[in-house]
Amino acid sequence: MRTILSLLFCCCIGAGSAQQTAGPESGSNEISLNLLYSVLEVPEITYERILSNETGLGLSLAVALDDNIEIQWGIAPFFRYYFGNNRANGFFVEANAAIYNYNYLVGFGSSGYDYEKDLSFGLGFAAGVKLISSKGWLGKAYIGLGRRLGEAQTIFEDWGYPRAGISFGKRF
Repeated sequence: MRTILSLLFCCCIGAGSAQQTAGPESGSNEISLNLLYSVLEVPEITYERILSNETGLGLSLAVALDDNIEIQWGIAPFFRYYFGNNRANGFFVEANAAIYNYNYLVGFGSSGYDYEKDLSFGLGFAAGVKLISSKGWLGKAYIGLGRRLGEAQTIFEDWGYPRAGISFGKRF
């Protein structure tokens, strides 16, 4: 899985550098890797399409590398509104949704702990900042949370899901 994520990231960066553009403001596509989640063994790749100077629409995909991690995978579409002086840059607020699969403890059996899997859906918000270099490299940090819609199976599910990141990527 790590190899696939690395190849996808490198291909997108290569495709972006092959285009001739006037600068990072002229690109409309971004791809980034959430380093915070990667350290937690749940790498997240995000694609964002810049719609205007103030707005962007994107999709994040995270997959756990370990079966013992509660959230096994998640997909989070989002809409961002930017308040910076440059194109889709600076402080932003985000509305998001999430579909995620998670494990929850149901008891203790003869072979150890018994877990079940469940699929969840939620809506949330986040706020953060994105900075872009003159070459189109970007860094962003954001934090927020979402509320699960439906009946909770675990204490974690009572409050919802986290939406956080320290990401590095490229606009092309």
